[in-house]
Amino acid sequence: MTIWNVPSAHAQTGHVGADSTRAVVIVGIGGGVLDVDLPDPDRPGESIGLSPRLRFDLGYEISSWFGVDAELGFTMLGGSDSLDAALEEMGLAERSAFTLVDVSAGVRGRWPLGAGRWAPFVRAHYGVATLSLSAPGTGSRETEPLWKLGGGLEVLPIRVILLRLEAQWLGQRHQDSTRNHVGVDFSVFYVFLGSRLFG
Repeated sequence: MTIWNVPSAHAQTGHVGADSTRAVVIVGIGGGVLDVDLPDPDRPGESIGLSPRLRFDLGYEISSWFGVDAELGFTMLGGSDSLDAALEEMGLAERSAFTLVDVSAGVRGRWPLGAGRWAPFVRAHYGVATLSLSAPGTGSRETEPLWKLGGGLEVLPIRVILLRLEAQWLGQRHQDSTRNHVGVDFSVFYVFLGSRLFG
């Protein structure tokens, strides 16, 4: 569970019996944009397109090159102009809002480079996606299977902070077809450290 073989403070000072510092758990928060391939409620034949996305990640490092992780994402899709107009005619100030929530878990492989300070990575996930509509007096929710493939670059500027830039594809099974969402995210992780004595 070394996080790319970064030496501990004892090892840097050359003490006998030095710690080999290892990452056990990483917890992160990030954001980016997702090109959402779902039907636009007001423009027939068009997709919703670029939307802001917030994500939370939890990972466990099994080795310096392999880990497992889980992700929770929130993509804000905006509302429906036609539904908002109907609400306004009813004298209501509230507006409609669509949200795409994805929950997934999977595996990640990385290739430590640069003396363990940065690493390209790839990962694969499986989970579910829920499309929700909230509006005064109405609402809907659909939950469907989801697949993810992603890759990017991780950088470790200091022992307890991990930066990750990732591009990923999300395949959502929607009705009788697979919707292809593509996004880019930047995340910041806190690294919870453990240690193991040599010999």
